[in-house]
Amino acid sequence: MWGASATGGVLSAYFSGSLLTVLSARQVFGLTALFPIATASLSLLIPETRVARRGGGVAATVADFRLRAGRLWGALSQRQVYLPAAFVFLWQATPSPDAALFFFQTGELGFGPEFLGRVRLVSSVAALCGVYVFRRYLRSVPTKRVMLWATLIGLPLSLTQLALVTRLNVALGIPDRLFALTDAAVLTVLGQVSFMPTLVLAARLCPPDVEASLFAALMSVYNASGVVANESGAALTAALGVSEGHYDNLALLVGVCCFLGVLPLPLLGWLDEAPPDGAGGGGGEGGEAKKAEELV
Repeated sequence: MWGASATGGVLSAYFSGSLLTVLSARQVFGLTALFPIATASLSLLIPETRVARRGGGVAATVADFRLRAGRLWGALSQRQVYLPAAFVFLWQATPSPDAALFFFQTGELGFGPEFLGRVRLVSSVAALCGVYVFRRYLRSVPTKRVMLWATLIGLPLSLTQLALVTRLNVALGIPDRLFALTDAAVLTVLGQVSFMPTLVLAARLCPPDVEASLFAALMSVYNASGVVANESGAALTAALGVSEGHYDNLALLVGVCCFLGVLPLPLLGWLDEAPPDGAGGGGGEGGEAKKAEELV
């Protein structure tokens, strides 16, 4: 599934930057608006089994909702669920300097839409490589070990962004665009490899009867951590006085964000509370969590 997602990213990235050179921004937005319509149309072709209508009216529906909500809350309140989920949230919620780096690349380095499309293309190909590396070599490695080493290896690799900010790459004779492409590829592969275990972990955390509901709830928690990362990164950017045309503290911002990324590691032991492989994902809601784990 995630390989298919990365493949779609490759195709969209290939055209995203080049289209802006021949079409206006309004035309590009109009073109991209067609894709959700196409997706919705294709969904009509998915075979589904009709769910039998339940009797009892509104009262039965409310009772069923309360029963499922109680089961979901009971699952979320289990130590083996909320502690691993809390670690992943904190691990992904550390501040991100991506917004500031984007304005630096476009404003100071002069990266245009076409080149940014190439960067996205390289990143999408790298994400596909990351999925392959995980499935081929790391799928059987304990989640805790993968996340630990991915974080430790990611720290020095993330700090390479300082070379672009401080213009060290130019002093070393490395063009900005080549450095940006290479850096994006390496960091994306590592990021994808470190993200895949969290999906496996989410599938393992789901007990029978509330698998699909709990898996969806965990995905919402993961998405919320991304929002926190962006918002805290924006707050840190403002606190350091980094803005368009004012990048004196950009290197400090990048360095602080990189080191903040390793702060959750002392809490890595929370993952020990997770059930072992194969313990989650029963058949209560059709084994959706188990299927999700197999699709990773």
